Amino acid sequence: MGANLLKFRYLVQAAMAVVVLACGISVHAQVTTGTVRGVVKDQTGAVVPGASVTITDPTTQTSQTAESGGGGEYQFNNLLAGTYIITVQPPSGSNFSPLTVSDVRVKLNEVTDVATVLQPRGSNRFSHSFSGRIGIG
Repeated sequence: MGANLLKFRYLVQAAMAVVVLACGISVHAQVTTGTVRGVVKDQTGAVVPGASVTITDPTTQTSQTAESGGGGEYQFNNLLAGTYIITVQPPSGSNFSPLTVSDVRVKLNEVTDVATVLQPRGSNRFSHSFSGRIGIG
């Protein structure tokens, strides 16, 4: 009888270990956000570093701001799925007009690349909609 009790105890411990490991793996694998990235450029294709890029969720009015890097790049991670608006303020002292990009769609576990092309100040204010996506994996 003692041997059967010992076997039962080991069986229960092994089953509990399997359940704990399976739960840990499934929780780790769930992704609930997406990413938006882009490169700020001018109308000739030259990169524009130092621009202030803001992404806003119009439903919640929450926003995040980043500065475009030396290669004009910016990225927003961990965004909830939905439709966003991006505004780009050109670097101080530049001759560019601000840019608004509406209808930026974020989907779970995907990267959305957004074209952000600044126009010279004095030209028609440029605004466009965009919904391109690239899957991560």
